[in-house]
Amino acid sequence: MEGASTVIIQFSLDKNGDVAAQEIRDKVNLIVNNLPDTAKAPVVQKFDPDATPIMQIALSSPRPLREVTEIADKQIKPQLENINGIGQIQWWAA
Repeated sequence: MEGASTVIIQFSLDKNGDVAAQEIRDKVNLIVNNLPDTAKAPVVQKFDPDATPIMQIALSSPRPLREVTEIADKQIKPQLENINGIGQIQWWAA
């Protein structure tokens, strides 16, 4: 997506995931000062391919985008986050 970057790093199965993630965080921290001042701090997270999204929801309404965004953020997202087994909810306005 415009203004964002994703880097995916794969390790062999014999590499400890927690150790690998920390090694990557350490390396990223070495270059943070070289990023533009307007850049947000990089986020390093482990990714489980088995945890890919199983559901996507699109909202549509004749209401203003700001209002629909607020409904999604303040009403729908908290209710979904409380469902047992939900790992993470991400949303964006288009």
